[in-house]
Amino acid sequence: MRELHISEVRAIQLAALSCLHDFCFENDLEYFLCAGSLLGAIRHDGYIPWDDDIDVVMPRKDYMRFISLTRTGLGRFVVRSPYHDDSNGGSVYLYNHCKIVDPRTLLIESPSTRRVESSVFLDIFPSDGLPANARMVSLVYRGARFLILANAAIDASSFRRRSARSVASWVLWSSIALLGAVLPKKFFFRRLDQFAMRRDFDSADNVGLVVGGYGEKECMPREIFEGHLLHAFEGGEFRIPVGYDAYLKRLYGDYMQLPPEGERRGHDQVVFLRDDRHL
Repeated sequence: MRELHISEVRAIQLAALSCLHDFCFENDLEYFLCAGSLLGAIRHDGYIPWDDDIDVVMPRKDYMRFISLTRTGLGRFVVRSPYHDDSNGGSVYLYNHCKIVDPRTLLIESPSTRRVESSVFLDIFPSDGLPANARMVSLVYRGARFLILANAAIDASSFRRRSARSVASWVLWSSIALLGAVLPKKFFFRRLDQFAMRRDFDSADNVGLVVGGYGEKECMPREIFEGHLLHAFEGGEFRIPVGYDAYLKRLYGDYMQLPPEGERRGHDQVVFLRDDRHL
């Protein structure tokens, strides 16, 4: 295997984004660059210089249709989601959202600690309807956070049990693993999904990422996403929400200002090409 440079990783991600863009155009699906990718598009016309991933959000209806339409793949890419675990040789899928991945690659997250193996990916998150009342929004995110943590604990229990350094830790993670074995498959994810979809995106005053676990800052007026613009990103043009300025101010405040140098870092990961073919 050959280790890939960040420029090669980004080239794969951009190819996946182009595939997504074309597919959404052909199938009348909506998507938007979001989070750091939207910030990068507006501030840098591409990646934030120290960033190494791409984030996209889709209204829930489009998101579910996209997953259904891409079960056999997306060109040379594979679409993985918690709805179908078998898209990567039957391995357990550890995330609450969809990813477009390149199976020719091996990506190792936190190689010196957790060592989670996957492939180079593009994240796609669903956006769901949220209440108009701020207190109710807070309750929604608290409930989602509990379900996300419970699902993550079950997914991590086998690894944590094997690496336990005390009897108490081993007992705790063994108990969580046993609970996961007794409960129906993906019990907490399915509860989270049902919880997130309680309100329709198209009729809600507010919308946001519920399954992403990022909290109440993700709650935005739906009018921000009532249409898209095309904006430059690494030499191409991709969709951003019409209300991108309000979105970015909500998440980042004065978003055109660069953060302190100590905060300018990407993810802890290493990436390899699985065989000798060139990208």
